[in-house]
Amino acid sequence: MTQFQLETTEKLTIQSYSSGEINIALSGNQSEQQSPNSTQCMTTSFILTPHTVVQNWLYDKVADLNAESFEPLIEHQPELVVLGTGEKLSFPDHQALMSFHKAGIGVEVMNTASACRTFNVLVSENRFVVAGLLMI
Repeated sequence: MTQFQLETTEKLTIQSYSSGEINIALSGNQSEQQSPNSTQCMTTSFILTPHTVVQNWLYDKVADLNAESFEPLIEHQPELVVLGTGEKLSFPDHQALMSFHKAGIGVEVMNTASACRTFNVLVSENRFVVAGLLMI
């Protein structure tokens, strides 16, 4: 599986979200391919850190999430993972969530709209957070 990763020295935030799309603010990106203060529209599930967007996280519903699906979140070694479960709050398998505990990483599960807002607040506090976001 090939994954596209956008990396920047500036912090990424979620500019807006609605059913079927989440817009990531790319302000201050030094990439020649992105104009300053632009946004990137995400239409499939993805992983977001303050500096990286990992597109095509291949999970569309909570029932598909397992310990293996959380490995790309854990490999960033954040202090906290915010897991957005789509339009409604739905908890993944308890055993799968234990993979965060085993790695010493906190995890908060919430609907994707709440996860977007929480991610922005934590980034503004200079916390190293990773969001795994299923589409609304």
